Amino acid sequence: MAPSCRNLYHLSRHIVRETLVNLHGKPCPDPVCSVAEYIASRPVLVRVPSEGIRLVGETLGRCFSATSERGMKLISSLNTALQEFHDSGICVSRFDESNLVVSNKNRELLFQPTESSKKTEPPQDLPPGVFVSPGRMEFSELGKIKFRNVEFQESTPAGIQANYFDAQAFITKNLLLPGIPVPDCIKHLLKLMKSPESATMGPLNLQACVGGVPGTSEKACHDLHPLHPSRAAI
Repeated sequence: MAPSCRNLYHLSRHIVRETLVNLHGKPCPDPVCSVAEYIASRPVLVRVPSEGIRLVGETLGRCFSATSERGMKLISSLNTALQEFHDSGICVSRFDESNLVVSNKNRELLFQPTESSKKTEPPQDLPPGVFVSPGRMEFSELGKIKFRNVEFQESTPAGIQANYFDAQAFITKNLLLPGIPVPDCIKHLLKLMKSPESATMGPLNLQACVGGVPGTSEKACHDLHPLHPSRAAI
């Protein structure tokens, strides 16, 4: 089943845009950076030292960790993109870190040319400072994973499972840091992605963090997936 035109436009927000123009109609690249560049100053995991906090059964000097809010957004945006692809009947053929970038904020107004804007000749006698919109205005959301140079195929259980396997490999290789413990919520998400049942267990939505850490959410660490241990008693 091929996605409808409406769905294609909706899904395009997860893909690097190649045809953007500025207010003067000049071609401009989609504002993105590599994953490595983005997380160099915005780490996904942050240390939570236990000094001054008395914990039952605490090991002296043990270091705890949490998922930063920006790290949580990176992982959630990847999951959201895959979920919306799958819901629309398509899968990414294969992907790794070379196919993923992170969106930056626009430095100027950017537009996606439309069929009507391509056929319309802008007036030549506009007063200074007045412009005609060259297309549909596009907005970029800072810190969101986007795909580039990928091919799509019809969605199948094997294809969905392969997408989550690739996502698990990408997170493990590129977002986790040596020497920093992986939070339980991230461990659980990675386990779900690697599970043979990942093709049939539905969307994997992550909301993870420890309250009180600068740059993180104040919500408790939890996973919204129905198989998360916190939902066992529901």
